[in-house]
Amino acid sequence: MDFHYMMEQIGLDQQGVDSFNAIHSRCADPVFVKRLEQNFAAYDQGLDVFSPDLEAFAQELGIDVAVLNLYVYIRLSERTLEEFRKRGYPDALFYDTMRDLTIDSRRYEEQTGVYGISPKPHRWWITFHLECKLFRFGRLQFNLKPAPFDFELDGRLIKEGELGLNTHISRYEPLSEEACEDSYARAKEFAKKHLGIAEPFFFCHSWLIHPWVAEDLPETTRIVQFHKKYKVLAVEQNEDAVINQLFIKKCDNPKDYPEDNSLRRAAKKRLLEGKPLGNGLGARL
Repeated sequence: MDFHYMMEQIGLDQQGVDSFNAIHSRCADPVFVKRLEQNFAAYDQGLDVFSPDLEAFAQELGIDVAVLNLYVYIRLSERTLEEFRKRGYPDALFYDTMRDLTIDSRRYEEQTGVYGISPKPHRWWITFHLECKLFRFGRLQFNLKPAPFDFELDGRLIKEGELGLNTHISRYEPLSEEACEDSYARAKEFAKKHLGIAEPFFFCHSWLIHPWVAEDLPETTRIVQFHKKYKVLAVEQNEDAVINQLFIKKCDNPKDYPEDNSLRRAAKKRLLEGKPLGNGLGARL
């Protein structure tokens, strides 16, 4: 695989490209290559084996483990591209899907100043991409998810265990209705053609589905418009999950959270008032 073309296609920032090149230059060293192959083998044994091995490998190289994780995942994505082609998936879908390497590296840099894949939760999250379990179609991402219980959706009975498409919303892009509907349409066609799902439906487990979104934000906002497309099936209170999504770091005092946009102002107001924040599980056709 042309790694530089891949990094260009996923929009990897220059610091990511530079760190990749610096590590990749060691491939002339057979000792490094052997150690890298051992790390690939550790990945195949699961994160319980891979994570400590990666930590040790980073120490041996004298680099931050998040930086090495980004390099290793780009290298592992070569296998993913081969699998995409075996299954008849388009190359464009591969590059679109792997853009999360860039998104998660940017997020980790915001939090720590280090551009790379964080040990938690992104190391686990990117395994879905590498193992062809998650796909991006434009604005949204999807993976297969069984229904956790029976429920009715627009007159259709969804039975427990029936497979649907679980929806994920990545950061840094507008949540326009047009872009989202295009993603749903493309995901439906893919599911019918490649995943054997004749009548796809969608799940979403996110803070965007929690009732507080519709309660506290203007109805005209894109977030509320997204929220209202889903039937809320369940709600869980988990303010830490919302804080992680909306703010860079958790503050001991809610008064210290920034108020630089309407969403942050609404969440901060709820925290100060002691009102619940959390995630919701929703479904739509």
